Amino acid sequence: MTFVDPLAVMLIGLALGTLLGAFYFFFAARGDKEQIKSLVVPAFGVGAFDLVSGFYMSFAWPMTGFG
Repeated sequence: MTFVDPLAVMLIGLALGTLLGAFYFFFAARGDKEQIKSLVVPAFGVGAFDLVSGFYMSFAWPMTGFG
């Protein structure tokens, strides 16, 4: 089985979400509603990626809880 670092995967999701947010604000400042609508599919893709990686991370997190 291949080791996947869950923290690195979540940081990739954070970067992708931040990039989408930056594109949203950039297009909103320009008043380009068609470009904003084109961000819907990538936003769902990043959300699905975050959902799957969060589900994986909840079972594979290497640190134990306190106590």
